[in-house]
Amino acid sequence: MTTTPAPSITSHALTGTVLGPFPTQWRFSEPADVTVLLSLPTGQTPLSPPDYVLTAVAPLVGGGTVMLSPALLPSGGWPVEAKLILMRRTARRQAVALPDTEGHKPRATEAALDRAMRIAEEDRDTLDRAIIAPIGAQPPTPEQVMAAVDALPAVAAMRDEVAALVGDRKDRLLDWMPMGLRPGIAAGTNTANLAPYINAALSVSRAVDLGGFTWLIKSRITPAADCQLLGRGTILAASNFDDGAVGDGMTMMIQVTTGLTIGEDVVLNGGSSATTWMYGARNTGPVSRVRLKGCFRNLSFTGVDISSNGQTWANTDIVCTGRIENVGWVGANFEGVTGLDYSRLKVSRTGYHGVMASRCVNVVSDGLEVTKATPPFRIYNGPGSLGGAEGGFMHGRFRLKNARYSNWLLDDNWNAGEDGCGIGEIGNIEDDDSENVVFSNIQIRRAGLFGFDCSGGETGRGIQVFGSRYQGLMIGRDLGGLMEDIDVECQLFDCGVGEDVGAVRFLSPGAAPRTVSTVSGSATVTITGGAGFHIVPGQKVTGAGIQAGTYVQSISYAGPNPVVTLTKTATATASGVAVVFRGQTAFRNVRIRALVNGADWGADFEAGADGFTVYENVELGGDLSQNIANNSVRVLNGAEPVGARITPETRLKVSEDSLVGGAFTAFGRKSVRLTTGGNTFNRIVGGHDGQELVIFTGDACAVNYDWVDSQGFGANRLIGNGDVDQTIPAAEMIRARKRDLGAWTLTWERAQP
Repeated sequence: MTTTPAPSITSHALTGTVLGPFPTQWRFSEPADVTVLLSLPTGQTPLSPPDYVLTAVAPLVGGGTVMLSPALLPSGGWPVEAKLILMRRTARRQAVALPDTEGHKPRATEAALDRAMRIAEEDRDTLDRAIIAPIGAQPPTPEQVMAAVDALPAVAAMRDEVAALVGDRKDRLLDWMPMGLRPGIAAGTNTANLAPYINAALSVSRAVDLGGFTWLIKSRITPAADCQLLGRGTILAASNFDDGAVGDGMTMMIQVTTGLTIGEDVVLNGGSSATTWMYGARNTGPVSRVRLKGCFRNLSFTGVDISSNGQTWANTDIVCTGRIENVGWVGANFEGVTGLDYSRLKVSRTGYHGVMASRCVNVVSDGLEVTKATPPFRIYNGPGSLGGAEGGFMHGRFRLKNARYSNWLLDDNWNAGEDGCGIGEIGNIEDDDSENVVFSNIQIRRAGLFGFDCSGGETGRGIQVFGSRYQGLMIGRDLGGLMEDIDVECQLFDCGVGEDVGAVRFLSPGAAPRTVSTVSGSATVTITGGAGFHIVPGQKVTGAGIQAGTYVQSISYAGPNPVVTLTKTATATASGVAVVFRGQTAFRNVRIRALVNGADWGADFEAGADGFTVYENVELGGDLSQNIANNSVRVLNGAEPVGARITPETRLKVSEDSLVGGAFTAFGRKSVRLTTGGNTFNRIVGGHDGQELVIFTGDACAVNYDWVDSQGFGANRLIGNGDVDQTIPAAEMIRARKRDLGAWTLTWERAQP
């Protein structure tokens, strides 16, 4: 045959003002078999005579040449990247007849076979640029089409060129595997530990593509700095995973290093049969520029942990925006990070906190979703655990500065019981509060304890709490401390129903009773018994042999029994001494606006008479009247606290205004409407000297003309009514003024309000 296999497409670069001649570089039989295309940056245009002249003397031997018409030449010459493309497209017909009865015809046979060869060459060139669907795929799926496009040599070359320019070139991880393991990896039957080969790849290549395969590992992945795990694929921890060779006492699937990126289609699967307490990803030193966008699931300990190692590592620029599913302890833990973003992070099924952020600065999270409705397959029960019981907040925080949280959905940690807040804050008396933390558009559903727990430096707008077991909004800390600069507007629905608690609560510190041994003249005492709240620096200490004004300075757990150092020395040597440790809580510059719909009580204030709870510029307002079983406001353990007020426009349930026993709580208000239902109105509780109050009677009510108020300041008087008890008709007005001596003077003006 005279035709040998050769390409049927030729491309010539057009430069300057050159018009030809341009050789075809392939043979053809008829001029109609030649297709001419002019390719410019604006697109490709088919040409036909007289746009060009095709010259051929012996086309089946030497092909031909094409000369372009000068009319095609743009002004100024050919633009950059202009090309002339010549293609052969032989007509799909075979005109040579070879009947069975005729003899051999060499020339006719060769001509027919040459034509068939040319057609085959052209079909091959076409198929080289085509997307071939898998057999049986009619039509191919979009995913199959995309995979076929990615596999085209021209596309791969183009991708590599672009990646080289932007510094994001990916190598196929499969190419780094031993030849003997590749078939098993591709088939999903591999049982060998691939971690050493993955580590070898990441020590050289800075970006690898998982290629859609599952990668079994039995030891830790330790990337070099600035590595990327990309593409679609799963890294699976084997049931006999062993991280002991590293020697740091931790077990983790991948070690977080500076510059690490885990792509959004990468899954790290710890495997439900893992026998060790395993992290998905954790750092072992300070890290920065970390991007964790993949999925971490089925992990017996923690999904993602960016640790500060006891505040010795400073981490910066951390982004975690993927998914964390089914982990035995904390979903994501962030410590000591400056520049933290966990927007769009989705966390589900954790044994403890969904997310915990501690000592972080410049934090943003928009669109966080946490759900703990279903427990994980295995709850952590190792050191520091709850003994295998579920607990934890949906989101926890501690000492944050400059945080912006928005558009969250925190759903159902009812199983966590009294350890589970929707949004909670931890910390001791001596710890600094968070600063400049702003929450907006937050939904919290079915919190196991409190819905939204505040302790300072927080602003909240659009906070909605649905069905928390106890308080919807809690202000305070069990261990006490300063709660200041809090400004929250919230809606609380069905919070604490049947639990005899207020939907809003200003919390007093808890007392920690203990028995101790003391030594006269020594400031250290040894705890020998008791349980309850923790003992922390800053708590006040009272008991036999303890001087007045004594506080906890420090505490040590080094020995068999905790040893507490006090600020003053003990006055006696004794053992089994009953003492109480308790911190003071101070509320300062607190503004709450709450709509409460469904609760036993609207709001609970802790009284300040015992000296452990102090209020300064505290204001509660809103609507505390809807579907309240008892009263809108309740004062616990004493009289109305000084320094707290309820705004005049606050809507309150009527029974609160009369209160149990007919006592009305003033709380700095200027007016109120009573609907007492015939109850006896016999005293006003609280208020400040000089306060004036107008009381409108919605129903008739009885008023005692003379009584002693709850603070013991002497007789309160109903003036001008003959010093006898009176029944005040409905729609009347009583003016009340608190005298400087502390008692209230009431005047019934018999005037329509």
